[in-house]
Amino acid sequence: GTGINDADTDNDMLSDGDEVSLGTDPFDNDTDDDGLYDGAEADYGADPLLAETDGGGIKDADEVNYGLDPADASDAGADNDGDGLTNLEEIAQGTNPNNIDSDADGLSDSDELNLYSTSPTNADTDYDGDGDGIEVAAGTDPNDPQSSVTVGLSKSMFDADNNEWNISRYGTVNYGHYVFDPGFYLKIDGSTFYDTDARAVRER
Repeated sequence: GTGINDADTDNDMLSDGDEVSLGTDPFDNDTDDDGLYDGAEADYGADPLLAETDGGGIKDADEVNYGLDPADASDAGADNDGDGLTNLEEIAQGTNPNNIDSDADGLSDSDELNLYSTSPTNADTDYDGDGDGIEVAAGTDPNDPQSSVTVGLSKSMFDADNNEWNISRYGTVNYGHYVFDPGFYLKIDGSTFYDTDARAVRER
């Protein structure tokens, strides 16, 4: 039975007496397994026996977490952040209905899903080192790791002091020297560069 000296056996912020009245389980702090304690559900006007009280399609816990009303089904069809996706659609996709750009990549959640087919919860969908927004702005494909901003960089680049830098396909400098001395050579990714005339020349 419930604890004779404990008014709230399961510590769900709902007394055992109230649990009996409501039909909830005094030994289970979340009778409907929706992520909210029974007492919290009662405070928010939700039904502690239903994981989704208002029938709008969003679980009570998600509604509370995102500032929605678990007793009002109409907020499921609203668009809190104005990005073109309903609150229900956002939660189903794992995005934040209160943030137009959930992964902070410079593209709205709606554009990622409906225009670019990128992930609205992953800032770099193709894992090529360039954010989706950067790729879209540059005209590369954010879904193709072979098409990226850094892949397009020249392999051999010279700075204002005529020093050569070799950039990998992912934009990393594998090995760099600030000054090329006469006779100095630099081996990068199997390619050898000589500095015979103040400009390194690729070995053939």
